[in-house]
Amino acid sequence: MNAILKRYLLFVSIVWLSAAAGCLGPSWRPVPKARTTPPPYAFDENGSFGWKAVWGMSQSYFSKSISSMTRQGYRLHDLEVYHDEDNTRFAGIFLKDSRRGFIRWRLTRGQFDRDFKVMTRQGYTPVDLEVINERGTLRYSSVWMENPGGPGWRMRWGLTNGEFLDELDTYRRKGYRPIDIEVYGIGAKTRYGYVMVRDPGGSAWVARYGKSVESMNSEMDHQRRRRSRVLDFEPSYPQGKLKLSAVFVDDASARGWTWTMCRSSGQINSAIERLGSTHRPIHVAIGPHKEGGLAYLWIWQRN
Repeated sequence: MNAILKRYLLFVSIVWLSAAAGCLGPSWRPVPKARTTPPPYAFDENGSFGWKAVWGMSQSYFSKSISSMTRQGYRLHDLEVYHDEDNTRFAGIFLKDSRRGFIRWRLTRGQFDRDFKVMTRQGYTPVDLEVINERGTLRYSSVWMENPGGPGWRMRWGLTNGEFLDELDTYRRKGYRPIDIEVYGIGAKTRYGYVMVRDPGGSAWVARYGKSVESMNSEMDHQRRRRSRVLDFEPSYPQGKLKLSAVFVDDASARGWTWTMCRSSGQINSAIERLGSTHRPIHVAIGPHKEGGLAYLWIWQRN
């Protein structure tokens, strides 16, 4: 009996110490199976949605924001994990939507592989992938939506440039299109990730990657003339130089889009006041500005 009691106390101690060390964070909690009543996830969000946005948050405050938004009927639509000096910060865009979603954040590769299997098994589809280098260690974050019976999907990460392009071409021919791309660095190496979904409508799309600011500005003007809109936008910093990547999709409904570049919370609030009644933000990309501090690029779609 004493041996059994000792083993039990040892187990409780290990669990308590793990929780105290932050090992049993939100990403380790049990995930319920996706409900079967909501319609399959519409990967291109049509119609008008109520929305809210947050930025500059620590992990603890962002966790509280997610809980608060969920109670109000919002789900996380877009996630950005970024460095603000030596701190990891979070930004997010929330849409008014009753469909269940989950976020998994700052996981090691082993934890992320395990969560990938769990979320897939429980009937969820990834809609956003974030990889950040924290002092030489890659940390993985992702956003998942319940998607019972929805279209097929594929998520990959850690790809070289050649692997990334080969997979985009392969799955384009199979009727998929990207809804999220991720570009990140491992030392001097650049790696790519993506989330792709099967698109029954066959929407035309193009991906552009590794472009300078001037080149991406020209590309945005070109795509606007073609009546395409930005679906995802990603900055990266290979060898310390800013490079931009983006996915454009045909905007058959001519909803229209615009973007704002902000350097402060005051400028972000001004953009929200100016655009918030007619547009909603669909993506935010954050990174260091060449003049110091951070730059916040918001992509806005007519709501």
